[in-house]
Amino acid sequence: MMPVHQPVQDWAKESESLIQSKELSDYLLRFYSVARQLELSIVPYYAASICQFYGKFSFSITPEGYIYKCPNLLQGRFRVGNIYNGVSERENDRVRHIDLQECLACKFIPICAKGCRHQAYVLRKGISGKFCERLALEGLVDFYIKYEVRERLNRNGG
Repeated sequence: MMPVHQPVQDWAKESESLIQSKELSDYLLRFYSVARQLELSIVPYYAASICQFYGKFSFSITPEGYIYKCPNLLQGRFRVGNIYNGVSERENDRVRHIDLQECLACKFIPICAKGCRHQAYVLRKGISGKFCERLALEGLVDFYIKYEVRERLNRNGG
């Protein structure tokens, strides 16, 4: 389970629907607690991979054939190419370049990779704004570690 957002069209409307980092952490912890009681397996919120926005070769393609870095940022200024002409290396690098030096010292950067650019865009009105998920991660990482240890012990008869 992870948050899903509609593509940005109306900042005010989108901002109202965003769950704040700490609220998300609390909600996911309650959800995982119930899932564990029901003996359902849990895939951690950040387990899939780092967001495709930061991957040099990860893209979203619209039905019209336009290529973007984020499936939630489908606006012309975030377009990096199209299926007919391919990806513009210059545009791909321009869109992906986010200079958030303060994030580099954070212990969660391997997981969040400077935060969600869609949420930064909605809340800060620009993709280069800071969107920190540290509060959510602090609560969730402890849960994931305990969950994973328990699962491995159960699998190995411990």
